[in-house]
Amino acid sequence: LASVITGCSSLTTLNIADNLIQDEGCIRIAESMLHVPTLQVLNLNDNEVGDRGVQRLCEVLLSCTNLVVLQLQWNIIRDDSARSFANVLPKLVALKELDLQQNEITDVGATSLAEALNHPLSLSKLHLGMNDFINSQEIELMLNDANVNPDLWLTIWPD
Repeated sequence: LASVITGCSSLTTLNIADNLIQDEGCIRIAESMLHVPTLQVLNLNDNEVGDRGVQRLCEVLLSCTNLVVLQLQWNIIRDDSARSFANVLPKLVALKELDLQQNEITDVGATSLAEALNHPLSLSKLHLGMNDFINSQEIELMLNDANVNPDLWLTIWPD
């Protein structure tokens, strides 16, 4: 699949949800994205992607200047991945929506993301519902307090 993606240099939307690509597949998809500068929407929902895959994806995202929507719900994304996203979010000038719902992010990962919200972001939607937060209300307050982006819509559903 990654080699096919590489050959589609004008691709704008890639939906490979529910394909169990796991970390290795995510790494290959991420590397193929370097050859698709027009990609705007990437849906990797429900693929068992974990920290290793997300780490490489975050490295590649810095080169994906047109990516607007990144969907990663129902994976096995944990705190290390949340830190990876926190590190790159301020540099992703086109990204408007990041969906990390229904993963395994704890309060530690949410704290990392809160630190990223202290910076101006292009992000307008951040979905974090149904993760492994100890207290969703406290996490929501922390994220909202840290957020300096008035147009950012945060979703954190009760556990």
